[in-house]
Amino acid sequence: MGAATGQKKKIYIEVIRLMAIMMVLYGHTSVNGLMYFNLGKMNRSSQLAIWIYPVIAGSVRLFFMISGALLLRKQESINTVLKKRFLRFFIVTAVTVLIYYVREGIDISVTGYFNALYKGGVLPQHWFLYSYLSFLLLLPFLQRMVAAISENSLYWYLWGLAILFELGFPLLQLITGFDSVGLITPLLEQIVFYPLLGYFLDTRVLPACKDKRYLPVVIGAAVLLVVTVNYFMDRYSFTVNGTMAYAYWFNAIIIPGIYLLIGLTFTQIHLNDRICSILTFLGNGVFGTYLLEDIIRDKLFFLLEDWVYKIPEYFACWLWILVCVICGILITNLLKLIPIVRKYL
Repeated sequence: MGAATGQKKKIYIEVIRLMAIMMVLYGHTSVNGLMYFNLGKMNRSSQLAIWIYPVIAGSVRLFFMISGALLLRKQESINTVLKKRFLRFFIVTAVTVLIYYVREGIDISVTGYFNALYKGGVLPQHWFLYSYLSFLLLLPFLQRMVAAISENSLYWYLWGLAILFELGFPLLQLITGFDSVGLITPLLEQIVFYPLLGYFLDTRVLPACKDKRYLPVVIGAAVLLVVTVNYFMDRYSFTVNGTMAYAYWFNAIIIPGIYLLIGLTFTQIHLNDRICSILTFLGNGVFGTYLLEDIIRDKLFFLLEDWVYKIPEYFACWLWILVCVICGILITNLLKLIPIVRKYL
């Protein structure tokens, strides 16, 4: 299969990756962006930040959906998964933790490093690496699970359960004052649910709906509506309690909606080979950008300090993030010219 054909077939995956990494990096800006705008005065920047926050809060789940779409269709042995996928990702995690552990430079020791590696990394955002390792440990089970499930109704049922537990029960608790529901639902953990949903949408829903030209408009309007409803709830929560308590309530609708919207849109439009190649090049640098983002943001912080005096603060922050992402992608693709690095990134 030619490169261009393969790129066109799944080019929406690269677009989703690029959108997700932008959102994730913005979510890591803390007091220099996310918290500054979310907790700021109720000006236009703050309103925009609160409106988009539910997407930011759930954006990392898009990566789990992509992994489900790409990996669950395979049938791999336990040995293959452990050697080919888990071990490789664990080595990446170990090296990443080592780099940031040394960078922190506080009481450096062998024991300290292995303790950091064991407990979940050095930075808060390292949680994703460990969640993904957990997903890879479950991958052989999930691959065989989806191979055995032929009824689409079971996936719709699972999606309905997610909406019930993430939105329905919390809404009931808000209205009645009840405590949290006592039911336990392991299949709704994000390392299981979102890969399963990504597989379902990618292999069954998108192929069945790819010729329905009206669907991207309908789904886009629905996502905008849900995000706006979420915005008013979070705005009320912030006014009353100083927190955005409802940011995750609609994630089981918003995040799959975004996946479907991008998937259908880029399945229905024709892109020439050059655009496909550019998007593939950019998408190939996303994982490395995630690994390097704290260093890159720190090194390029001077840009934000300068731009906030020249353009509106909120847009200056997003421009800074865009430059960080581009630099991360370029650095990653340069590093991939080294064979041993290319193997792991």
